[in-house]
Amino acid sequence: MFLVVLLICVAGFRLLSFPYPAYFGLGATIGLEALYFLWKRKRNQKKYDKAVSLQSELSDLKQQEFELRYEEAKMNGQLDRWKKET
Repeated sequence: MFLVVLLICVAGFRLLSFPYPAYFGLGATIGLEALYFLWKRKRNQKKYDKAVSLQSELSDLKQQEFELRYEEAKMNGQLDRWKKET
């Protein structure tokens, strides 16, 4: 991908009559690749943060479910049988 972007940049700078289009093309390509890398890193960090948040929420919901089932078993007098099942 790097070479394709480099060739496109060099051709564009040559078409625009820049002096030393290869150097401008190389600089533009490196800049674009750096921006792409930073964007991809930021996007992955957001996905990771969202996954951690959802995992924490799931853990809390599982804990609440356990507490509710325990209370229900306690109220129905089935605590001994419930303990054997879990």
